[in-house]
Amino acid sequence: MNKQNSTPRDLAKTKFDSARANLLLMIILTAINVVMVFMESDTMLLFSATIPYILVLLGMVTQIDIMIVISICFAAAILLIYLLCWGMSKRHHGWMIAALVLFAIDTAAMAFMYFSSRDFSGFMDVFMHAWILYYLATGIKYGKQLHNISEEDTPIETKDYITYDELETEGELETDNIAIRNSQPISRAEEDVKHRILLEADAFGYHICYRRVKRMNQLIINGWIYAQVEMLIEPPHVLQAVVDGHLIEAGLDEFPHSFIKVDGEIIAKKFRLA
Repeated sequence: MNKQNSTPRDLAKTKFDSARANLLLMIILTAINVVMVFMESDTMLLFSATIPYILVLLGMVTQIDIMIVISICFAAAILLIYLLCWGMSKRHHGWMIAALVLFAIDTAAMAFMYFSSRDFSGFMDVFMHAWILYYLATGIKYGKQLHNISEEDTPIETKDYITYDELETEGELETDNIAIRNSQPISRAEEDVKHRILLEADAFGYHICYRRVKRMNQLIINGWIYAQVEMLIEPPHVLQAVVDGHLIEAGLDEFPHSFIKVDGEIIAKKFRLA
């Protein structure tokens, strides 16, 4: 979706999805840290929670089997609570508040640990914790906005097209006033620019390419860029275009999978690690 066509609801959803994506990333990195401690690795990934890591580390130091098991169980319980907050936040933004409170406790514990040991080398760890707190707070703010914004604030008649999902949910509403017309390409896609192809597919004689160039994700159809969005960290998102009456979509879902859809049907899908 082009920025000039964005609505307050689009902006709130993008910001909220970005906060949820950062929460999920933190959970994944924390889980990796816990596994690496269990494997007796000295490596610790930043952008993660401290308490689960320290619990397992202390359990391993005791070399007592029951203490190791207890520490792993507590760490797993904390991660499951975070995961519950992430999953349920899609239904209600209030779960982001729970995640913020839990991570604020984690940040306080981390700060106490560094202060009590007079170890001031963890600047990046502190910075990453602050970053996560910021995104969680942002998620609460925009989640509340998203909850309060009425669908009436996004007039259907101002859209270039209506998606197939929207046609189904509109039910008996009149759709004669909705102009379903072809999208105009933004520019020709440069082949010699450094890029990473996230997913490709062919349908109805179109070659569809979903790629990333620096910080820009692009939807390319037959060599033309039809939609693009710039972002440092990729939250779930959808790029859309209408070509010869066919709705073509590409993006990243929350699981996370790259996907390509044509007329609402998924024609290509791939799990994304990065």
